[in-house]
Amino acid sequence: MSDSNADPVSLDGSKHWRRVEDDGRYSGCLYRLMGDGQVEVLALGARVVVPINALPLLPEPIARAVLTELAERATSELRRTANSTRAEEEL
Repeated sequence: MSDSNADPVSLDGSKHWRRVEDDGRYSGCLYRLMGDGQVEVLALGARVVVPINALPLLPEPIARAVLTELAERATSELRRTANSTRAEEEL
């Protein structure tokens, strides 16, 4: 991304992109989860799409950020399900 010869990259649906929270080399990297079980990564001037099961192949800060988001989504879904079940039981 810091390469002055790199063409600007369009971030279609940029609201879904998340920045990797890292103090090092990958702090400028972006990623987003795609609905088809893949992760799109924009890092160091390159854009790649990898399947979720290939996360171990990504640099650790990027993989950690993706796993954190997946965990947050799972927790949120579990809370929604628990609240829905509780509401149904009260009826």
